[in-house]
Amino acid sequence: MFFSKELIVDVYAGLSQIDPDVSTGKRATERVSALKYFLATCAGLKGNVSNSISLATNESQNRKEFTAFVGDVVRLFDDGRTESQPYTNNFKADYASKPGFGAGNNFLTTSLKRNGDYPSRPKESGLIVIQDYVVSLHPDWKTRILNYGNFNVYAPALALWLCRFDNINCSTVTDCISQIKDILKMKYGDDVSNLLCEKTDKLQGYLLDDSGGLKLVNDCEHDLVFLCSIDSSLKQVERYRGDFIGQKGENIIYYGAPGTGKSYQIDQATAGYSANKKLRVVFHSEYQNSDFIGGLRPSMDGDNITYRFVPGPFIKAFIMAISKPEEPCALIIEEINRANAAAVFGDVFQLLDRNENGVSEYFVSVDEELWKYISSVIKDTVPVINWVGSMYLPSNLSILATMNSADQGVQPMDSAFKRRWRFKYIALDFDNCPDGYIIHAGIEYEWRVFAQSVNTILMSMNVEEDRLIGPWFLTMSDFNIGMEAVAGKLFVYLWDDVLRHLPRTSIFNCHGRSFGTICADYLKGSSILSEALLTLLNENMASHNALEEIDTLDDLNLE
Repeated sequence: MFFSKELIVDVYAGLSQIDPDVSTGKRATERVSALKYFLATCAGLKGNVSNSISLATNESQNRKEFTAFVGDVVRLFDDGRTESQPYTNNFKADYASKPGFGAGNNFLTTSLKRNGDYPSRPKESGLIVIQDYVVSLHPDWKTRILNYGNFNVYAPALALWLCRFDNINCSTVTDCISQIKDILKMKYGDDVSNLLCEKTDKLQGYLLDDSGGLKLVNDCEHDLVFLCSIDSSLKQVERYRGDFIGQKGENIIYYGAPGTGKSYQIDQATAGYSANKKLRVVFHSEYQNSDFIGGLRPSMDGDNITYRFVPGPFIKAFIMAISKPEEPCALIIEEINRANAAAVFGDVFQLLDRNENGVSEYFVSVDEELWKYISSVIKDTVPVINWVGSMYLPSNLSILATMNSADQGVQPMDSAFKRRWRFKYIALDFDNCPDGYIIHAGIEYEWRVFAQSVNTILMSMNVEEDRLIGPWFLTMSDFNIGMEAVAGKLFVYLWDDVLRHLPRTSIFNCHGRSFGTICADYLKGSSILSEALLTLLNENMASHNALEEIDTLDDLNLE
């Protein structure tokens, strides 16, 4: 028995979790490449029963075998192991149109020329070590691979992908998983098999269809080139299945430095939600409980002024959720700490305590006007719903919020309010950022290098991480606008927010000058950055360009 076409498509979509967005950042595919060569190394070491593999030029047989092992990870045909076959480009695209492309060419012709961890960036991420054309596993690879992106999310898909052409004879899902583990042990060793197959529940999720049957067929899918033309919308829905919020309601606050992509993370976590099942609100200093819950508002009835209940976003979200309890819903709160959050929630604060099923542990009573409003809406739209008359958070309603504690004017949160949320920190990650450039005094600096150089100086001044520059602080639309956007957004933030009580000369060449003068000089093309920052920028750009030159063939997947 072999994997069905449906299962292979699901697994292929799941591999997108390795590198969720390959459209941004020059190093976007590095993570996937590293996994390819890591698995090839594991296969080679197991076959050689040694701790290292020599891939020196005179060891041609080792090179051929290593290339074949890489091909086993990414090949699209089950008809032997030849370099002329088309391979997936890091599980994303067909390379059949490029004759002579070999799965291991780029690694063998470029990466082996330098010693050290592979990949070399970001630091402390390499899974293998190269020393004088000899490849071995990094001693900390087991620890590092667990932090290699969303490993626990994509590991089951990768485990199944590596068995896509293998014959599996079984009648139960337990036997199927056992055989998959044995196949991986034979190919890559016990440790790799155990790590990839640890999440047996997710393996079952792939292997079983809706009726509980195994997605196995009698004939093998020998030609998988069709995967390369799969509609990207399929991947978009499946992409975030591991972080997908909807199995049970949660209260989550995403926090981090400005520009780390907190709102984007929420969008991806709710990517499979219907558009009308997400409601977004922004808290601000004047936001009150009556805005959030709703209240009586004056309205005109002919010539008379009457009062009617107008719902706030919380009540709208509640009705949205109980109307279709089988569909996941989300109330998204941007900048939750710009208002007094506990006061805004009021008595519904009590509802944030959820039981193991995601339902409020406690219910609260509602006043008469609110009761009348909810009852009338439910009666008119979904009369089959039996509302008990109390307020609660249903299991299909999640409350997701963003916050940045470094912003000016934010309100502190008390511990009783905070303990009812799960906090998810969004770290600075410049592997995924816009490919823009900062122009200063006629010189172009790559955005990721510029931002990281600024952050280096700020960290040397003990500036906390949530006040640093995030990778998405400037977007591609800002770079399209040009220098005015840089001055009006980035420089203003640094001057007013970060350096308000610190020496501004650490970043700007501003001795005795106002911010207005600094900006005017910058727009004229004059140098306005400090000598310390310029020196660091030039050093980092030189280092970055050297690495880019070495890695060009890796990025392009060409010999």
